Amino acid sequence: DIAFTYLTQQQAAMATVAEIEALGVRVKAYASDAASYEQSHAIVEQVKADFGRIDVLVNNAGISQQALFTDITDEMWQKMIGVNLTGAFNCTRRALPYMINKKQGKVINIASMWGEVGASMEVHYSVTKAGLIGFTKALAKEFIEAFTAERDTADVWEEEASGKIRLITAIYSNPKRIYRLDTNGSLCTVYEQVIYKEE
Repeated sequence: DIAFTYLTQQQAAMATVAEIEALGVRVKAYASDAASYEQSHAIVEQVKADFGRIDVLVNNAGISQQALFTDITDEMWQKMIGVNLTGAFNCTRRALPYMINKKQGKVINIASMWGEVGASMEVHYSVTKAGLIGFTKALAKEFIEAFTAERDTADVWEEEASGKIRLITAIYSNPKRIYRLDTNGSLCTVYEQVIYKEE
């Protein structure tokens, strides 16, 4: 089962639905603005109602824009932060409690190499992706601590975490190379389950 959101491109969304359905997979598209907490809240609740469960959340809503730092307006800054960073916060805040309740699930945040090294003429974009990487690391540590407090040893949770609740940042340097950033910050093997496709 797959549920995904789109902002304005309904025709493209419906084409994607048809393509996925042709593979025999149940799928539904929802119009939503990830930057809006109210809309994100409503969509997560609707997906839960329609499908009965939420196993994986992929935060990949994002925009990019090139501009000199001195030309970035308040509106440009707020829009970039709203979509790229606040959007992930909104969706995760609503979906994660379901995973915690089941003690099973995955949250995958799509970041960028520019979140690590920064990009000229993309300061606002780089900031949001750096924030997304930090968000993933901090959230993973928070939930490890929260659950180990209920157990005798940290090893029990760490073992379970490897197969149960995972928070991963996928950093792409180009459409063909997707990396996984572990919660300890080390960049390791290509993450096969995340596919970044650029038309």
